[in-house]
Amino acid sequence: MSGTLNEVESRFYDSEVSCLDIGEVPEGRQRCRFLGAGFADKSVKIYSLDPESCLSRISMQALPA
Repeated sequence: MSGTLNEVESRFYDSEVSCLDIGEVPEGRQRCRFLGAGFADKSVKIYSLDPESCLSRISMQALPA
């Protein structure tokens, strides 16, 4: 369906989420595969948006600033 927002899962994190980014949805797909989140503890984490592994962490990078 287009134009709908569904809550799939909610999570609690040790640090406050400062920003989120979801890339463009590729043609022929219904959703983007990844979500990027920046946290107040100066880390960036990439999460899966695939239905079978939704919000599982794929990668994490700690930043100096």
